[in-house]
Amino acid sequence: DPAAPPAPDSLAADVAAAETAALNSRVFELEATNSRLADEVELGKRRIAELERKLAALTPPPKGVRFAAPYGFIHDGERHHWNPGDVVTNEDEIAALRARGAPLETF
Repeated sequence: DPAAPPAPDSLAADVAAAETAALNSRVFELEATNSRLADEVELGKRRIAELERKLAALTPPPKGVRFAAPYGFIHDGERHHWNPGDVVTNEDEIAALRARGAPLETF
């Protein structure tokens, strides 16, 4: 009979399917937003690091620095490492360490 109302199970299935489609659409939108925000955060972090390096290069080096935390890097295949409390007084070395973002305390 074409005028008969839909069966309760059929109506519930239609409602569930519509809700599922709406939720899937919202999940897709949120994933896209999350991806855009993650990209913006990464760009912001890179920009901050770039500005910190520029600032360190522009700021005159102090007479001496002390490492606040372990720090190291490899340059041209050579390993460089400092322990907390190690002191550096060479101005060129201080400038290079500051440009790299080393955890330094001035004195």
